[in-house]
Amino acid sequence: MTEQIQGASEGATLADREVNNGFAQASPIDMPDAGTVNFSGTLQTAVDVDVFDLGPAVAGDRIIVDVAGNAFADLAVALFDQDRHLIVVNDDRNYFGGQINPLVDVVLRHDSTNCYVVVASSPLASGSGTYVVQVTKLPGQTIPSPFAQTVILDFNGGSNVQISNLTPVSIPAFNAADISAVYTGQTDAMIQSLVTKVRNDFAGLNVHIMSTSDAGTPSSGMTRIFFGTYNPAL
Repeated sequence: MTEQIQGASEGATLADREVNNGFAQASPIDMPDAGTVNFSGTLQTAVDVDVFDLGPAVAGDRIIVDVAGNAFADLAVALFDQDRHLIVVNDDRNYFGGQINPLVDVVLRHDSTNCYVVVASSPLASGSGTYVVQVTKLPGQTIPSPFAQTVILDFNGGSNVQISNLTPVSIPAFNAADISAVYTGQTDAMIQSLVTKVRNDFAGLNVHIMSTSDAGTPSSGMTRIFFGTYNPAL
């Protein structure tokens, strides 16, 4: 791909980066300690990925990544730290409002010797095309305080489950056989495996993982994730 990079104070420059589809090949961006840079690129296919290295950032930096794609590009953008751990990802800034261009706006909690911006096609998107990116760094912001979260893995199903302004749906109880007949009779074992896996993934992150088989699950102040159906609109 080819991207055009315009620094905040240097004026427009043109840089060719033929391969930047991985962290090791990331295109360097001359990001100031405070200010804005603009650059553009092209996703050649729906599975192409472009990686850009913003350089160092410190705790309290607010990073805003504003992406606009052409009419044929449904994009997603993500921000990664020096260890290539995901900080935040966004697909649509307001899907239900019809605003599908992605936007990341986050205050960093930790220093990072490198921050990476990754642009890719949205999941399930089949198009490709050009895009423009505007990255703004605003230093010295108040670092958000961490807070505990509760997530309930719901395998019992529900009726009139509504997501935003979509039509409510009924979700059946999870049944492993609905995935494939080869899993018939393995529902309980699969539920336990899923719950264990999710708890292990979030260990140490102040996220309390519960399931519908646990006693005392709260009815508010939590996120509920349903297992048991598929809805392409969701």
